[in-house]
Formats: sequence, C-alpha cells, structure tokens
Amino acid sequence: MQLIIIRGVKCLIQVQDLTKTYNGKVQAVKGVSFEVAPGEIFGFLGPNGAGKTTTVRILSGLMDPTSGTATVAGAPIPGDRQQLHRLIGVLFENSYLYETMTGKELLQFFGDLYRQP
Repeated sequence: MQLIIIRGVKCLIQVQDLTKTYNGKVQAVKGVSFEVAPGEIFGFLGPNGAGKTTTVRILSGLMDPTSGTATVAGAPIPGDRQQLHRLIGVLFENSYLYETMTGKELLQFFGDLYRQP
C-alpha cells in the first residue's frame, strides 16, 4: 500500500472536510481537516462534545463519515476495514473488557483477531 505524498512529505493521516451528522440533525464533526506526517507527534484537543472521539472512530473504521474524505496509511476511509485494522491499532479510554489482561495478552488477543503474528 502506498502512502500519499503531500508537499513532498508522505502523509500517514489525511483528513479533508470531514463531517459526521447523526439523525440528520446533530453535527458531531463539522468540516475537520488536518494532516499527520510520519514521525510527527499529533495532539487532538478540544472540549467535551467537540467531536474528537467521533473523528477517531471514523479514522479507525468504526463508523463512516457523513461527508468528506480521509486516508490512514494510504487506506481510504471508508474502505476495507480489515485491511485498515491490520495497519493501525486504537485503544479508547474506556476499555473495561480488558482490565484483567496483561499487555502481552491484549496484544496477542488483537493479533489473533486480525490474523497478525
């Protein structure tokens, strides 16, 4: 899979005018655009309800955007979720299901889930 090149830099994450609307009324994400280059440290900050978690869920393939475009490691969003999940990993703040697992057990679990060694 090829990475997108923008301004001479390979772009790991590219988001352009991303929007997510629920029930045709509530706009959780409104026209978000940003790029993340390899090796760049990126912070996604904002108040509660600003759409941070919704944006991350879209970028991790857990939900589709209403409009806009995005790519993660060259994979289009929305797209092949299995391929995307082989490329990235996301752990949300509330993972009560995994409280009893060690870090190694958790990595093994998700590796098995996505057929990764």
